[in-house]
Amino acid sequence: MDAESLLELYRQIGKQNYALPEMETASVSIQTDPFKSNEDAWKRLEEFKPSQGWIGFKSANRLFTQGILPAMDDETGSLLSAEAVNAQGKSLHVRYDGAGQWLVTQYGLAAGTEYLADTLVHIAHDNALGQLRYRRFWRIGDDGGAEPFAACFIGFGKNKE
Repeated sequence: MDAESLLELYRQIGKQNYALPEMETASVSIQTDPFKSNEDAWKRLEEFKPSQGWIGFKSANRLFTQGILPAMDDETGSLLSAEAVNAQGKSLHVRYDGAGQWLVTQYGLAAGTEYLADTLVHIAHDNALGQLRYRRFWRIGDDGGAEPFAACFIGFGKNKE
């Protein structure tokens, strides 16, 4: 079974008054690069030109919404993790792997029929921002069922539902 066929079945179930979240087909490209220092991972984050996101430093967490990254300094400590989105709709995640390197993963979202996709929301630290929004991708297994395999930050805001 492919994603489009499974989506049609999902929508038929949804018509029976079940409160199912909105789902659609989509494609995503995922590329992960390792960096040997938090400074190099930070440079990659700057080059990405994020418009909004959050950053987890060793001693602080920071949110940004105007495309201006908060400083990495003595107060914040070093970069441990981050999730950001840019004006082109690409998403970038930074994770310290605990073994001395930072994994920087870029997600490119696109229209397509390869996967099923929905939107997840989480509570943001600052209510004025709305919610943290994530795009979740489901791949179709050999048994015809869907399983989540990737999720990426798509920005702050209100959920459509």
